[in-house]
Amino acid sequence: MSDIKRNPFNHTTIIDCDKIFTSVKCKYDLKMRTTSRTDVCDDLFQIILSKSNCALEIEIDKRELQSINCLITNI
Repeated sequence: MSDIKRNPFNHTTIIDCDKIFTSVKCKYDLKMRTTSRTDVCDDLFQIILSKSNCALEIEIDKRELQSINCLITNI
């Protein structure tokens, strides 16, 4: 749900808590962060953590990721 006091989303959002996507040795430029809010509130973060404790971990292909966004680089 859109709520600047809790999260940076402009529209109602579904957070997929059964998957955790990882990227190894990637640097994400700070320009990618939203300007309205750069995080989620602690309460919402704890809810997400509790729902993702049995999540499937999926590693994203670093080259593919970098090919779609030039603000993602190697470490």
